[in-house]
Amino acid sequence: MFCLFLAPANSRLHRWFRRSFFTFVNNPPCSECLSPTNKIRNVAPTPEERAHSATWVELYSCVTCGAFERFPRYTEAWQLLRVKRGRAGDFANVFTMLCRALDIRARWVWCQEDYLWTEIYSEHQQRWVHVDSCEEAWDMPHMYYKNWGKKMSYVIAFSREGAVDVTRRYVGSPDALLPRKRCSEGVLKFIMEEITNLHRPKYAPDGETRLRLYREDVAEDVQLRSLWAATLEQSRRLKAAAAAATRGGRSSPDKNGANRMGSPATGDIKRPIPEDAPVPDVPSLWPTYGP
Repeated sequence: MFCLFLAPANSRLHRWFRRSFFTFVNNPPCSECLSPTNKIRNVAPTPEERAHSATWVELYSCVTCGAFERFPRYTEAWQLLRVKRGRAGDFANVFTMLCRALDIRARWVWCQEDYLWTEIYSEHQQRWVHVDSCEEAWDMPHMYYKNWGKKMSYVIAFSREGAVDVTRRYVGSPDALLPRKRCSEGVLKFIMEEITNLHRPKYAPDGETRLRLYREDVAEDVQLRSLWAATLEQSRRLKAAAAAATRGGRSSPDKNGANRMGSPATGDIKRPIPEDAPVPDVPSLWPTYGP
């Protein structure tokens, strides 16, 4: 079972979850005659629906018989597991929960621009891998901006080990990065560290596990910095080539994109710590986005 989760997206388990286990719902069919429905409005949940974590209910009307169809929007994964239908965020909630139930290290990934997905830690590749169970996508982090043209500002991954800003993994172009104005980069880094310091001792009470997780943090930091440095360099080259073709000149690097994400120069990228390095008392676990 574990190996199937670490296989590409065409594995039987991945197909089973998307195609057989959990159903994507846009407009729910009429429960009386199975005809299509049209949305009327959002309404308040009933006491029973609210008890099962529904925050609101979408009300639909059947185009054939006129019957009303209610589609409660549940927030608890256990209730979603019972009804086995929903939208992209519901897919991410249930899939991430199932991964954890199978003792697979999984992250619930939140994008401020109204989307959710999952990351799974691959022991074989020694890195976190993007998994979108709604789209049957495996290790396609640039799918959102390349295929959908989606621009993003904040992408935060949460797990029982802590929280980390993984925006640079998914924004493959400076042009796809929206302004990050919720707080300063320093404050965001502090919040990520506080969440991690709160949860990690419960998950990693022994020093050996803390050291392993710290090394993974450093490796991910290096990866994210390298990804963003490569992204900026590719953007610079493309703009320089375009300028040379049209005006015979050369374009400068995208300073705005670099400043928003605080990318270091390639030579500033830190290397992984040695095997015998001690765990610092107050480790700085997450990426630094600039001064």
